[in-house]
Amino acid sequence: MTASTGKTDKELQAEARLAARVKCAADYEAPKEDRRSAEEVAADIARTRLELEATVDELTNCLRPQNLLRTAKKEISSLVCRAAHGEVKPCVIVLGAVLGLVSLTVKVFRR
Repeated sequence: MTASTGKTDKELQAEARLAARVKCAADYEAPKEDRRSAEEVAADIARTRLELEATVDELTNCLRPQNLLRTAKKEISSLVCRAAHGEVKPCVIVLGAVLGLVSLTVKVFRR
């Protein structure tokens, strides 16, 4: 529990994860006239660090190969399903994706 906020580390981390999802760069601009105490500034820095950690963790999770593969599988199965029902655009996308995968596979195995 921190002395300045009275919240546990878990509570602070949960708040940081939420803030990382909803805040944008403009939310971090410094005020024109800063009347905060040194303790308030230190608390803001600590909170911002937690929010940055949460953002990096979320990006890392999104970019994990397993998660990218799962997302790609969902997208491809949706396109294949739409293509099976006669939509032309998904057919072209699926064909392009298959050709791209084949060319990447050939490049990898030629090394």
